[in-house]
Amino acid sequence: MNSFIKSRFLLKSGRNVSLLAILFLLSLSCNSDATDFVDEDSNIQINDLPQVTTESISEIIFQNGFVEFSQALQYVNEELYTALVEIFSTGTDLHTVFIPTDEAFFKLYDCLGMKTKDISEIGNPGLVRDILLYHVVRERFALDSLILTDQNREVKTFFGESLTIKSDGSIESIVNASFIDLNQSNKFASNGIVHVINDVLLPIKVSCIDDSN
Repeated sequence: MNSFIKSRFLLKSGRNVSLLAILFLLSLSCNSDATDFVDEDSNIQINDLPQVTTESISEIIFQNGFVEFSQALQYVNEELYTALVEIFSTGTDLHTVFIPTDEAFFKLYDCLGMKTKDISEIGNPGLVRDILLYHVVRERFALDSLILTDQNREVKTFFGESLTIKSDGSIESIVNASFIDLNQSNKFASNGIVHVINDVLLPIKVSCIDDSN
């Protein structure tokens, strides 16, 4: 009886080993096909694919040194409560954030004739709030879903107006345009994604001060 049980165990073990070997080979084959698909049949780069991360949007902002954007968030939160701080730090719903570089904010400050690089000098927290809301979109949109080869893509912002993303990576707002920095975008967060842009998108027209006089 013991010999019979042992024989059946060995037979079963042999089948399990064979099954594992087959599954392993299938896994290698599937991985190879997936890699070929990304490399040959798609314009998506490896960093376009969703990445597992526990970092929030706020942590992404902090780690990448977006000082002016952070100060704008703090200024608005102190003057006029908005939910953006919570959304970025502890929120669980997915959002896409277009973050202008510090240099982009400096260009805006120069346009407005500001003496300092302090966003509070604008003296209009409502305007700053609207500017921030104009850079936030519900849901997570990676670059490959924003920049399409054959058509424009429109996404609706928290401000209520849409942004138009063109195939060249430019973003058109109500009054001006910016470009997505392809080398500094697709920063995946646990609660969304961040794309870096080179100009502050404006929801309303502002008059630049002429420094020539």
